[in-house]
Amino acid sequence: MSKANQGTARAETMCFFTENVVCSVKLGVIEDHSNRTRLAKLLRFFTSNHPTDQTSLEAYVERMKEKQDKIYFCAGNGREEVGGVNIRFCSFDRFQMC
Repeated sequence: MSKANQGTARAETMCFFTENVVCSVKLGVIEDHSNRTRLAKLLRFFTSNHPTDQTSLEAYVERMKEKQDKIYFCAGNGREEVGGVNIRFCSFDRFQMC
């Protein structure tokens, strides 16, 4: 199998995984305390770094700026749902959704 075909096969596998298994994995992270760390490694998240690709928490942490010590996130059922949320950061590490 050529590298291009391997890349396509991997993308199709990830697409299937994302569409069919992610909800179960997310639920497992919440409910299965003994496997939480292993399951969390499987999760992928949208970031502002790329408009369509998702990233692992590990990869996100590796890209964090040197003095960045917090990660702020907005949860929802998809990028479209939370894409327009404007978060205004306030003192004492609190935030308001606008």
